[in-house]
Amino acid sequence: MQAAAGNGFSNWWAGIALGTRLLLILNVAVYLVGLCVPQNWMWSSRLAPGFFCMFPAVIWQYPTQVFRIWTSAFVHGGLMHIGFNMLNFVTSGTNLERHLGTLRYLNLIFTFVTVLGFLYFALAFAGKFYFRYPQWFGECAVGFSGVIFALITVDSLMAAPGAQHNMMGWGIPAKWYPWAMLVFCQVLMPNVSLIGHLVGILGAYLYAHGCFAYLLLPVPATEFVERRLLAPTKLLEHPAYIALVLPPSTSSEPSSSSSSLGAGGVWSRVSALGAAGGGGAPPPPRRPLSSTLLANK
Repeated sequence: MQAAAGNGFSNWWAGIALGTRLLLILNVAVYLVGLCVPQNWMWSSRLAPGFFCMFPAVIWQYPTQVFRIWTSAFVHGGLMHIGFNMLNFVTSGTNLERHLGTLRYLNLIFTFVTVLGFLYFALAFAGKFYFRYPQWFGECAVGFSGVIFALITVDSLMAAPGAQHNMMGWGIPAKWYPWAMLVFCQVLMPNVSLIGHLVGILGAYLYAHGCFAYLLLPVPATEFVERRLLAPTKLLEHPAYIALVLPPSTSSEPSSSSSSLGAGGVWSRVSALGAAGGGGAPPPPRRPLSSTLLANK
């Protein structure tokens, strides 16, 4: 029994790409440190959500608190929060990493963290000062859910025409799946952060339109880092590392002339960013994303 359980975990772990592994370890480590330190420390699981959450009102009043844009993504409000988030992240993250390659995938994740944080602040600011809706501005939100919603949305945009995702036994058209998830989370858990999830969806659409082009490593730079900096460390030989391999028809950066949000346009963009597999082989078949997600606290 124990041997079977051990083999099951080993197989699960082996199926996780390296970049997703590192981010999983980072999130879990932050949570475990919060449990282990004295609970009157600011790093503790009891106090960290308040000290490091995304809190637009505090950032506006004290600009030095801008670090919350980044720290809020890696702090979670409890065991169930981080558990459901990480289970969903492992699936959606590995799917995208196998199409981008580990290096550009990590670049994209931290770009998402940054862009979603500023987008969160911008929407909350507009809500308070232009639309007389101060709730978002005074909200304290934590968790990786915004990034997860962005990954789910990118996956949905990459899906073939007519593709569906299964949510609680219902077939949802891929292009509407992130929005269905947004509504589902709000209905099931009304106290979660709506804006924290919404910015993830919006950020994914910005990415699909190529708005992050200047924030992502160009393909030549990625190739240089892998060949000159990473190759001597043997990191490229790690079985979980997904190297950048351009499709045979791609010799340079993807053309900026295509900004279609259709499945073909997004798929072409992501494929051109780097496909995993030797000799220009297509990425492994994409697995359906899990529909269970615990939202930001």
